[in-house]
Amino acid sequence: MDLVLWDDFRTLKKEVKELEKEIEEIKTHMKPIVYGEWIIQKDSAIVHDRLITNYECSVCHVWSRYHSDYCPNCGANMRGEENERNN
Repeated sequence: MDLVLWDDFRTLKKEVKELEKEIEEIKTHMKPIVYGEWIIQKDSAIVHDRLITNYECSVCHVWSRYHSDYCPNCGANMRGEENERNN
C-alpha cells in the first residue's frame, strides 16, 4: 500500500513540475496591461446631420472614430485602471 502511495506522489510531483514549466513559458509570452484614455480631438465633423468625433489614444496617438474599451491599434485598455480593479 505504501509503495502505491509513493508512486502516486512521485507522479503528482512530476506533473506539478511540468505545469510549473508551462506556466513559466506562458509568462514569458505575456505582455503587461497598458492603460490609456481617449483624447477628444477638435477636428470633429458633421456628416449627414451627424456629429463625427475623433478620438486619439493617449498611448500610441493613433486616431479612431470609435470610443471603444480598447485601442484598435495598440490594444491599450481604455476603461481605466481603477475601473478594472473594481470589476
